[in-house]
Amino acid sequence: MILALDVGNTNITCGVFDGETIRASFRITTKMPRTSDEYAMIIMTLLEKNEVSVPEIHDAIICSVVPNIMHSLQNALIKYFNIKPIIVGVGIKTGIRIATSNPQQIGADRIVDAVAAYELYGGPVIVIDFGTATTYDMVDASVPYLAMLFRACHPLPTAICHHLTEEHTVRADRFRLKPWASPSQPCKV
Repeated sequence: MILALDVGNTNITCGVFDGETIRASFRITTKMPRTSDEYAMIIMTLLEKNEVSVPEIHDAIICSVVPNIMHSLQNALIKYFNIKPIIVGVGIKTGIRIATSNPQQIGADRIVDAVAAYELYGGPVIVIDFGTATTYDMVDASVPYLAMLFRACHPLPTAICHHLTEEHTVRADRFRLKPWASPSQPCKV
């Protein structure tokens, strides 16, 4: 079975896949700092409660937008599960080309969203992710590629970064969104 972890600003959503069947799913608060031992104990306990034993897990994949926890989370899987997880990011072979001037700016969550949408629906497909920041992406039909269409713009990026550092998430009601004049114009804050 495969343990899939989606590390977001608020939660780590975990799923256990047996082929295409989801055997278990659960959430863990994205809380820092935690040690690799703490992550392992939490994940192992939740697996047990979902009637999945650790030896049944033979692979893991992590999609993360929270780099500060990756060292501990990866080490938990290496130390307690004997698994070196696949880390989703720019450069991973997904079959979808990222068409943007700076692929490093595309978060792992957006890559996974695009791959899943294309796998489920084919292309062209538009993917809308209502996460901490609402993002809109498009995957073309002919030669699958991910094109960042636009994103919600926050007028106070420094305040967002500060709040993320202190609280590890952004409350959308703390920021005023500006209307975007034209899709052909770049997003400005």
